[in-house]
Amino acid sequence: MKTFTFNGVRAGWVTARVGSQGDYQSFVGSYVLGDAIRDLADNIASLGTISTATCRWFQEPEEIEWRFTRSDNSVKVTVLSCCERNAPPAQQLFEGVFEWPRFGADVLEALLELRSTFGLPGYECEWRHPFPAEACQKLEITVARASQSDSTLYQ
Repeated sequence: MKTFTFNGVRAGWVTARVGSQGDYQSFVGSYVLGDAIRDLADNIASLGTISTATCRWFQEPEEIEWRFTRSDNSVKVTVLSCCERNAPPAQQLFEGVFEWPRFGADVLEALLELRSTFGLPGYECEWRHPFPAEACQKLEITVARASQSDSTLYQ
């Protein structure tokens, strides 16, 4: 089972699904205050060199905050609600620990599925931002490096 998918992009809204073993939750983000999809991909790609990353998704009128904490071969994903823009998180909505780089690979696959489903012009028409090719490439490199180092642990 995948740990992360995008359930769709439509008219400037995206739905992401995260979880495992039957415990999945969906979260919605908007294009209004930035490129939430690119921000998510950039933050996950950064886990190749740093141990924590955070991004926010606008939901009208609230926001959610994604927190990623990588430790060796695992990544903890925490999603928190924020009652208003730039407010501190109010409530934890989700927390899960996933195998790294599997989680990164699932996010990469979800991005590539969006590109394949819509094509570049269709993606931009639905999401109101261009496809995050650079973030996708950084994530691909990060996942490949993490997979290589993970495989050497077992040799």
